[in-house]
Amino acid sequence: MIKKILSNKELLLVSASQIVQILGTILFTKILTVYLTKESYGYYSLAMSLVAVVTLLPFSAFNEGIGRFLSIYKEKGLLSNMLSNVGVIYSLFYIPYIVISLIAYSFIDENWRKVLIVLNLFVFFEILKRATRKIENNDRNRRFVAKSTLLEFFIKILLISLVAFYSSLSINLIFVVLFISNFLVVAWSVTERKNNYRINLINKNSCLSVFNKLSSFSWPLLVWSIFGWFLNMANRWLIDLFLTKENVAEYSLISSISLLPSTTITGILGVFLLPIIYQRANTDIMYPWIIIKKTVFFQIVFYLSLIVFFIYLGPLVITVLASEKYINSSWMFPNLIIGSGFFAIGQVLTYEIFALKETRRLLVSTILPGIWSVVGGYFLIKYYGVYGAVINFVTTYGLYLILTLITVVNYHFKILPKKANKELTLE
Repeated sequence: MIKKILSNKELLLVSASQIVQILGTILFTKILTVYLTKESYGYYSLAMSLVAVVTLLPFSAFNEGIGRFLSIYKEKGLLSNMLSNVGVIYSLFYIPYIVISLIAYSFIDENWRKVLIVLNLFVFFEILKRATRKIENNDRNRRFVAKSTLLEFFIKILLISLVAFYSSLSINLIFVVLFISNFLVVAWSVTERKNNYRINLINKNSCLSVFNKLSSFSWPLLVWSIFGWFLNMANRWLIDLFLTKENVAEYSLISSISLLPSTTITGILGVFLLPIIYQRANTDIMYPWIIIKKTVFFQIVFYLSLIVFFIYLGPLVITVLASEKYINSSWMFPNLIIGSGFFAIGQVLTYEIFALKETRRLLVSTILPGIWSVVGGYFLIKYYGVYGAVINFVTTYGLYLILTLITVVNYHFKILPKKANKELTLE
């Protein structure tokens, strides 16, 4: 088994990319928590939640469309046509955010005004970075993804360390560092694939054609993105509403650390498996399920082990990964790990739905938990504070897993066989 894994260069490269990402994220977070006050880290956490909503709508959904149709465009010899027009589409969709920022400038406080311009620059290149990385990964260019991930975190950590050691770390400077790293990664990605980005292929008809393809696949994910953001970020803003920025910082840090193992596992599984699943699903619609069911047992064992680990070593984890001033919040870990496990298993279960372009079936499993995260969270946090936020985190992701499981099982065992029989009849 080990020999088989070690001989799989793609899996090793994907794993290396994810390891670099998680270690880089941990080190970057460590620097921020040590050098920022809790209040400043609370502001940073809220700002990153705004970044999350912009990158989700509609760009994250479009990225999934790019990933799904990349192999199809490539087989037809139209990859350059697709990639040349994606940048135009993304730029047009970012314009409304610039307008909203200009309008909001007159109404926000001084702390937000200081970061608004550089925050916009960072977000735009964050969107492009994710898109270019999705393109390279789904084209199975694993080596480049690993190199670009290493470059990104090397630049981020080097620059943030220099700022922290030789100057006064501020939210504005943090986003300057993030913008620079994203810009360099995007520039490198475009240079490496310069033959596929051609100005002469950009035109209205091509843009509309690519947009129609992406939107036909992604529109359910746009709705999903809105409620997906509520799943992840509503608690931060509700804590800010009823409690303090320090409470926001504590909850945001512990929840982020709790989600790291699950995002790493889903990252490795998704980044490695999805391109393969997408390619194979073009000819074998039963293939995704075969792969997905092999991961479930491994995930359950992994998250149960994590819960035990954090029960006994939560304070040590905070000391190593962040700052001792957050140790009193370590009690959240075991419960948040349960919630993050629910979320990760649900994410992997959706791969079949994505591969077979049935994303609209996932709407209910995301919308209902999203509504619960806001409505339930409002009352839980209002009356129980941070304890209520933890309860909301676990119940929200538990509901997400239950509804996703029901949706996936119903689709695979009731709807997919009919679809397969219909295709056989047509042949």
